[in-house]
Amino acid sequence: MKAGKAPEPHVRRNADGSETFFAPIVLANTTCLKCHGTPGTDIDADTLAALVKRYPRDEATGFQMGELRGMWRITFPASKP
Repeated sequence: MKAGKAPEPHVRRNADGSETFFAPIVLANTTCLKCHGTPGTDIDADTLAALVKRYPRDEATGFQMGELRGMWRITFPASKP
């Protein structure tokens, strides 16, 4: 991200025959900021109160458009013969 390019999605084949898919979650939609943006600017008071109640130790706010929010990781079991 520092180089101005998001990580590419990729698939890793695991020793047990399963496969794991990884893909970046880049905030590319203003709707994302309604929960992950800046409190008081992007996140309204009612939403912020609900987030604090449901996720008291949440650290998933303060993001801006284009920032990396995290990664999707999905593991698919090995195919059976």
